[in-house]
Amino acid sequence: MVVLFTGHLLAVEPVRVACVGDSITFGYGLNHTYPTQLGRWLGTNYDVRNFGVSSTTLLRHGDYPYIGRPAYTNALDFKADIVVIDFGANDSKHPNDGSLDATKAVNNWQHKADFNDDYKELIAAFHQANPAAKIFICYPTPDFPGRWGINEKTIRDEMIPMIREVADEAGASVINLHSALAGKAELFPDTVHPNDEGAKLIAAEIFRALTGKLPPDEDNGEAAASASMQKRYRAKAFNLFSPYFVWNNNFSREEIGWQPGTEDAPQWTANFNFMTNSLYGYPASIRGWHYGWNPANDNLFPKQLSDTTSIPCSFSYNCGGEDLHGDFAYDLFLRRDDRKSLPQLEVMVWAGNNSTPIGKPIATNIITTDEVAFDLWAGTNAPAGYYVYSYVPHQKTAVLPTEGSLNVDMADFFRLLEGRPNFSKEMYLDVVEAGFEIVRGKGWVTCGWFSCEAE
Repeated sequence: MVVLFTGHLLAVEPVRVACVGDSITFGYGLNHTYPTQLGRWLGTNYDVRNFGVSSTTLLRHGDYPYIGRPAYTNALDFKADIVVIDFGANDSKHPNDGSLDATKAVNNWQHKADFNDDYKELIAAFHQANPAAKIFICYPTPDFPGRWGINEKTIRDEMIPMIREVADEAGASVINLHSALAGKAELFPDTVHPNDEGAKLIAAEIFRALTGKLPPDEDNGEAAASASMQKRYRAKAFNLFSPYFVWNNNFSREEIGWQPGTEDAPQWTANFNFMTNSLYGYPASIRGWHYGWNPANDNLFPKQLSDTTSIPCSFSYNCGGEDLHGDFAYDLFLRRDDRKSLPQLEVMVWAGNNSTPIGKPIATNIITTDEVAFDLWAGTNAPAGYYVYSYVPHQKTAVLPTEGSLNVDMADFFRLLEGRPNFSKEMYLDVVEAGFEIVRGKGWVTCGWFSCEAE
């Protein structure tokens, strides 16, 4: 995904943003709709307009198609520079199947074979109105479980994969509202429509997708509420690439831009601008349970090391910018039981870097794999409360490598820890992560590929 329109101080005309969709966009029952909040955050260099219409379908043969409404014509006439499209709830309608009050529901989903083509035709219409328009299409917000035939299972299992196909074929970007609002049933009083707080989270996810930034703090007496919202939002800045997920793991209150990839592989790009040394974050691709959290719900881990013979892992990366400092690295957390909880030991395997690990070196040239010789460092991460072993390339570099990869079997590194303090082969491996520890610089880093298995 490309970060768009982050600064337009010299623009003569404001950037036109069209919000297109059903009642979620229109703002059914709300005091503050998501387009209104989005416009406040984007500021005067943007003209954000709400073209949502309640009850409408993307499907041309649905019971109330959007293309037949005046708002559709008005949206095309607006000739938007950015179009945010959010349909799906009403398209998913069909009788029964878990949706509340759905015995006599209309059966829009009987036309699902037309969904992809109808979506691509809608995108093409906006491109015809403005060939330079940037199109963002949304995974629908979750339903808990849905009402009036609107069906969460249909949206999750059938529709979202279809929207992914549409994005790939039409060259659109995806905004994952489904993950952003997952687990927040309390924000959907009727199980379908968000309340004002839910609409604000929708606006925050869309703001991030358009700008690569978190939304700004409020300055109208709602500062405390905004800080709480941003804290919750930061924790949800992840994207699923089953069985993996990628996460903008930000340790600081500073800004780290985040753009997930558009392919099936767990790809991402993070951008930042930090002039002083610190450990700002570790954006990463992940398989397993990070501090007991795993939105992918993959069950490969926890895995007891004594029952594991091989843990093949692959990781590729590149970067660019000025004065970049940090390390591309695998990060692995272990426990003495299988509770999927806080780590009791951390093991890192570094790739390209120009940084320094925790502790001190305790062995040199201890292992060579993938044509890289490693030293072993050890020490205590006092703030986190656990011991850390770090395998670091013996060959030092003053400048961060602009690209590279590391393909290793983690079982080889664990065998070298047997007999050392705080480690036992009876421990359970909870997670394998591959990312970049941000220390300093102005630029970007990308994870192009990550895979992990265990046998």
